[in-house]
Amino acid sequence: MPQLKFTVDPLVNRLSWVMAGVVFFDDANTLIGQPASFWQHPETADEFNKLTHFFISHGWIWYCVEQLIYIAGAFFLVRILPKKISLVILSALILGHFDGGSSWLAHRWHFGTQGMVIYAIVLSLTMVCWALPPSCKIERNGRNS
Repeated sequence: MPQLKFTVDPLVNRLSWVMAGVVFFDDANTLIGQPASFWQHPETADEFNKLTHFFISHGWIWYCVEQLIYIAGAFFLVRILPKKISLVILSALILGHFDGGSSWLAHRWHFGTQGMVIYAIVLSLTMVCWALPPSCKIERNGRNS
């Protein structure tokens, strides 16, 4: 049986951390944005995702444990799969949780679409400046290397 081989690809590794940050932002808003009744009656959680609602309705500790397992599982999965499949999964998770976080900004915190756009700009800057390494160097004579 072949051994599991973890990727050393810098793009996958860096985007994994971006994914974790976006999931954390969504999770923090999911916990902080709950109605006051949530703390006495967790079943009143304001959450549209049925799986997330199941865990958060059993209390915030169950939700946090489930999210830690979820993030650890995503980290593990994208580090053992081929690069292209990992990038598809990372993109889907980043976009999905961006939607979750931005909907909290727009609706619960009343930032409207401006909040979504600012969050998109911050996330895009993070991905371009930190997660995406330079693809080539420009030599002094102006030719690509």
